[in-house]
Amino acid sequence: NVEDNSRDLQWEEDASRDIFDKTRSAVAEYQARFGAKMDSVLDGFGDAVKCKINASQAWVFPGSESFAYHNAFFSESGDLVSQVNYSGGAFEEALTLTANPLTLA
Repeated sequence: NVEDNSRDLQWEEDASRDIFDKTRSAVAEYQARFGAKMDSVLDGFGDAVKCKINASQAWVFPGSESFAYHNAFFSESGDLVSQVNYSGGAFEEALTLTANPLTLA
């Protein structure tokens, strides 16, 4: 006679399913808690940024003969857009010297 010492396969399937269900539940709970924490951390962040920007009263492009602005316009979303070229100062002199090295003599 041969004795059957095998385990009940049905029990193993149920136990595995239970482990996966518990893991899935734990992950879902962690995601919910993490999401709630992120919401509380970021709550009001946009309002704080908007307040800082609106409190500045004006936006000033850098100037003092450093940049030339042209073709300024407002985008569809209301942003001020301008093409900017560097002009004047040591940078322009360096470009002139590099482009025309013989004109220094």
